[in-house]
Amino acid sequence: GLVETMLPEMNKRLDAIEAGCANRDATAVAHGAHSLKSMAATFGARAVERLAQAIEDLARTGSLGEAADLVSPLRAAATRADEALRKVRAIA
Repeated sequence: GLVETMLPEMNKRLDAIEAGCANRDATAVAHGAHSLKSMAATFGARAVERLAQAIEDLARTGSLGEAADLVSPLRAAATRADEALRKVRAIA
Protein backbone atom coordinates (compact mmCIF):
# COMPACT_ATOMS: atom_id res chain seq x y z
CA GLY A 1 0.00 0.00 0.00
CA LEU A 2 0.89 3.66 0.03
CA VAL A 3 2.25 3.64 3.56
CA GLU A 4 4.69 0.83 2.75
CA THR A 5 6.05 2.71 -0.25
CA MET A 6 6.34 6.08 1.46
CA LEU A 7 9.78 5.76 3.08
CA PRO A 8 11.47 4.12 0.06
CA GLU A 9 10.07 6.85 -2.18
CA MET A 10 11.11 9.56 0.27
CA ASN A 11 14.59 8.02 0.44
CA LYS A 12 14.87 8.14 -3.36
CA ARG A 13 14.09 11.84 -3.28
CA LEU A 14 16.47 12.42 -0.36
CA ASP A 15 19.22 10.62 -2.28
CA ALA A 16 18.51 12.86 -5.29
CA ILE A 17 18.72 15.95 -3.07
CA GLU A 18 22.03 14.78 -1.59
CA ALA A 19 23.44 14.02 -5.04
CA GLY A 20 22.30 17.42 -6.29
CA CYS A 21 24.03 19.12 -3.36
CA ALA A 22 27.23 17.14 -3.97
CA ASN A 23 27.13 17.97 -7.69
CA ARG A 24 26.23 21.63 -7.07
CA ASP A 25 23.05 21.11 -9.11
CA ALA A 26 20.56 23.55 -7.63
CA THR A 27 17.85 22.55 -10.11
CA ALA A 28 18.05 18.89 -9.07
CA VAL A 29 17.97 19.85 -5.39
CA ALA A 30 14.96 22.12 -5.85
CA HIS A 31 13.13 19.49 -7.93
CA GLY A 32 13.79 16.71 -5.42
CA ALA A 33 12.78 18.89 -2.49
CA HIS A 34 9.61 20.03 -4.24
CA SER A 35 8.64 16.44 -4.99
CA LEU A 36 9.35 15.38 -1.43
CA LYS A 37 7.38 18.34 -0.07
CA SER A 38 4.35 17.31 -2.12
CA MET A 39 4.60 13.71 -0.96
CA ALA A 40 4.90 14.81 2.66
CA ALA A 41 1.84 17.04 2.33
CA THR A 42 -0.17 14.09 1.02
CA PHE A 43 0.67 12.09 4.14
CA GLY A 44 0.41 14.97 6.59
CA ALA A 45 4.10 14.80 7.44
CA ARG A 46 4.41 18.48 8.35
CA ALA A 47 8.02 18.42 9.61
CA VAL A 48 9.16 16.78 6.38
CA GLU A 49 7.10 19.25 4.38
CA ARG A 50 8.61 22.27 6.17
CA LEU A 51 12.20 21.05 5.84
CA ALA A 52 11.72 20.16 2.18
CA GLN A 53 10.27 23.64 1.58
CA ALA A 54 13.31 25.21 3.25
CA ILE A 55 15.67 23.13 1.10
CA GLU A 56 13.72 24.02 -2.04
CA ASP A 57 13.88 27.73 -1.18
CA LEU A 58 17.62 27.55 -0.44
CA ALA A 59 18.31 25.69 -3.68
CA ARG A 60 16.38 28.26 -5.69
CA THR A 61 18.61 30.99 -4.26
CA GLY A 62 21.77 28.94 -4.85
CA SER A 63 22.47 28.31 -1.16
CA LEU A 64 23.37 24.65 -1.61
CA GLY A 65 25.66 24.49 1.40
CA GLU A 66 22.81 25.51 3.68
CA ALA A 67 20.46 23.15 1.85
CA ALA A 68 22.90 20.27 2.36
CA ASP A 69 22.96 21.01 6.11
CA LEU A 70 19.22 20.30 6.27
CA VAL A 71 19.35 16.91 4.52
CA SER A 72 20.20 14.92 7.67
CA PRO A 73 17.39 16.49 9.73
CA LEU A 74 15.07 15.95 6.76
CA ARG A 75 16.00 12.26 6.54
CA ALA A 76 15.39 11.88 10.29
CA ALA A 77 11.99 13.59 9.98
CA ALA A 78 11.07 11.27 7.09
CA THR A 79 11.94 8.24 9.21
CA ARG A 80 9.83 9.55 12.10
CA ALA A 81 6.90 10.20 9.75
CA ASP A 82 7.17 6.69 8.34
CA GLU A 83 7.19 5.18 11.84
CA ALA A 84 4.17 7.25 12.88
CA LEU A 85 2.18 6.26 9.81
CA ARG A 86 2.98 2.60 10.33
CA LYS A 87 1.74 2.84 13.97
CA VAL A 88 -1.49 4.49 12.84
CA ARG A 89 -1.98 1.85 10.17
CA ALA A 90 -1.40 -0.95 12.71
CA ILE A 91 -4.10 0.50 14.97
CA ALA A 92 -6.64 1.04 12.17
